[in-house]
Amino acid sequence: MSNGNQLLRLAWADGTTSHIATVAPELNGLERFNDGKCDPKGRVFIGTVLESSPGGAPVVEGGSLYTLQGSTFIKQSTGFTITNGMAWSNDPLSKHFYLNDSEGRKIYIFNYDLETGTLCKGIRGYVSAGADSMELNYNLPFSFSQQDAPD
Repeated sequence: MSNGNQLLRLAWADGTTSHIATVAPELNGLERFNDGKCDPKGRVFIGTVLESSPGGAPVVEGGSLYTLQGSTFIKQSTGFTITNGMAWSNDPLSKHFYLNDSEGRKIYIFNYDLETGTLCKGIRGYVSAGADSMELNYNLPFSFSQQDAPD
């Protein structure tokens, strides 16, 4: 579970929490978690939003995407306003990673290396959208070109 910029472990039996990691402690909580998911191998990915002041408006393109390695967050990419929705492609190697920036109104598409858990070759592209979450339906035929968007 998270609390602001801290990832915590919850003990279900007694409701206590213990600290796992903190993102951007030098920003005193202005960069906080907004969404998180695990990749197909169980690695934690967390997207952030950077606030202009405590509880203030988001800083345009101030948020980032992190992965957890041990008790440290590693920045994978940056330049998002509000990260909000993550998914991996359904092919055997999960070759693509999708990330919504709901304030920026874009869905980013990254090449993804499932073995190392890293984004590779930078941003592959993005689609302009109004998405506020992420859902992939693997049972429907779909391509971005069929929806009048770049592929």
